[in-house]
Amino acid sequence: MYTRHALARVLGQRGDLAAAKAEYRAALDGQTRLLGEEHPHTRSTSRTLGDLLRRIESQPATGIGERRPVLVALQRRRQSRRV
Repeated sequence: MYTRHALARVLGQRGDLAAAKAEYRAALDGQTRLLGEEHPHTRSTSRTLGDLLRRIESQPATGIGERRPVLVALQRRRQSRRV
């Protein structure tokens, strides 16, 4: 379960939110089954999955949500060159 949680974290950090969500859910299912709902690891994964779901929901519906930080950085770079 630890490996799935760690993989999900890396996927989320790299911007692959759908894959991260799937891995967090798989980790949570396994932890719930093996450790129970009240175990600290299960609760931590549940909170982290909730944070990720809120992050996904806050993404704009334009389809560029996951690329937005890159686009903003490029825009700033272009603007700084104009000055």
